[in-house]
Amino acid sequence: MLDLTGKAAAAFLVLVSLVLFLPGLFALPPVDRDESRYAQASKQMVESGNYVDIRFQEEPRHKKPIGIYWLQSAAANLFDDAEAPRVWAYRIPSLIGGIIAVLLTWAAGSRLFNPRAGLMAGLMMAGCLMLGYEARQAKTDAVLLATILGAQTGLAFAWMNWKDGKQTSAWLAYGFWVAVGLAALVKGPIVLIVSGGTVLLLCFRQKSRGWLKTLRPATGFPLALAIIVPWFIAIALESQGAFFKESVGHDLFKKIYSGQESHGAPPGYYFLTFWASFWPFALLAGLAARLVWRHRKNPAVAFCIAWILPTWILFELIVTKLPHYMLPLFPAAAILAAGMITDAEKWNAGKRGVFEWIAIALTAIVTIAIAGVVIAGATATGDEFSLWSIVALAGVLWAGLSLFRIARDRALAATLIPQLVLAAVIVTGAGFKGFLPSLQSIWLSPRVAEVVQTYQAETCKDAKLHAVGYREPSLIFLAGTDTVLTNPADAAKALKAGPDCAVAMIGDRDIEAFSKTAGEIGLTPRQLAELPGFNYSRGQKITLRVFAGR
Repeated sequence: MLDLTGKAAAAFLVLVSLVLFLPGLFALPPVDRDESRYAQASKQMVESGNYVDIRFQEEPRHKKPIGIYWLQSAAANLFDDAEAPRVWAYRIPSLIGGIIAVLLTWAAGSRLFNPRAGLMAGLMMAGCLMLGYEARQAKTDAVLLATILGAQTGLAFAWMNWKDGKQTSAWLAYGFWVAVGLAALVKGPIVLIVSGGTVLLLCFRQKSRGWLKTLRPATGFPLALAIIVPWFIAIALESQGAFFKESVGHDLFKKIYSGQESHGAPPGYYFLTFWASFWPFALLAGLAARLVWRHRKNPAVAFCIAWILPTWILFELIVTKLPHYMLPLFPAAAILAAGMITDAEKWNAGKRGVFEWIAIALTAIVTIAIAGVVIAGATATGDEFSLWSIVALAGVLWAGLSLFRIARDRALAATLIPQLVLAAVIVTGAGFKGFLPSLQSIWLSPRVAEVVQTYQAETCKDAKLHAVGYREPSLIFLAGTDTVLTNPADAAKALKAGPDCAVAMIGDRDIEAFSKTAGEIGLTPRQLAELPGFNYSRGQKITLRVFAGR
């Protein structure tokens, strides 16, 4: 299996990616909060026909560029249903982005080391937890990974061709600039951090910028600008400059010195989260680390170090931290591990030192923690332990056993990588297809939307929801853009004013105030549903009650 090359290897990786990424894509409800915000903003583009401005209801969403919204809007036009929103339609770009990222990891690894290392690295990327999650989410990260990987693959070919005295083809050089332009349209300057950091460190190491000339910057850079500039001009005019004030002045710079939305963490955060984000393959990267440093003068190893080191250090220093920020560096970690493993003489000669024991210990802790989440997750949210939990637990135990064997004898790594991929198929398949969707208590928005849609079908098709005490973006996506987020008094008044075409949803903390206003205005609301559950965004139990005017 690991000896496949060319089209056979590419087809195999696409198949493995689909097996890993598709389960749960259709079954998982919209996830709060980022996914639902992106999906809702894209849905409003389709509803309004305005494909320049980005809004969540009436609020401008001037944080990220337009790229992901255009892709999600295109997918929604093809697959969504305006009457019953399908969040999976907005996830299609991420699915495609995840598959492209796997293929580009294979291509870069094959050029940097050898085809077997490329295939091995592609399998690691496909099977790691973080990409498995992001490929199922209607967010920027899987698409951003694909575009940044396009740029990094172009750099890798240019670097190795220059080292080997070969020419870099025009299509590859211009492909690099197209990837830079697309990445900037998806998430602004992140590609400049990753690719720019790679270029700067390699130029510093080489004491030369000659290899960059093979990328035809004189004509390539204008091509990237031609992709980036038109929309930025359009949004500057549309928002009268507010987009840049918000996205650069607030969203970007504020992340550097403060923990935005309570996501601050000290340096070292990404080192600790890496073992979970890149599970179950982080152990292989940990075992390869000392070998990588020992062979840092090797051109392929030097390229991957330049890919990882500057961005990793910078991200550790920036105060705002989230595990998925490191995703663009995972392909380099996979390629380095695969490059060392496929060189049996280097790999088998590696000795176990302090860092290797740290890697083994952290992998063991993460594996036990994942098993604990599968075992206790349903009980913690008030749901029942299901067959899906048992299947997912079996996958975790299989992965744990394979990792234990590798920790004892690193020579088994190449043989056991396919088993780790199969274990990842079981864990992610059971987790995203069955375990998470089965936790009914955490999916409050779909339950509220179902009650509202039933009322609309039976009583008033234009009935509008007035929501109090539960303001998650998934509710807006599922119940409709015209959903009103309000207070108890105004919700009661809305039912009084339109008893047939208004519905109110009241959280348990606001039910007393709602009842008081209802009594004062002579309203006797009819309760349609009582929905106890768990708001995972806030980490608290909540009961929602849905009322009609009569």
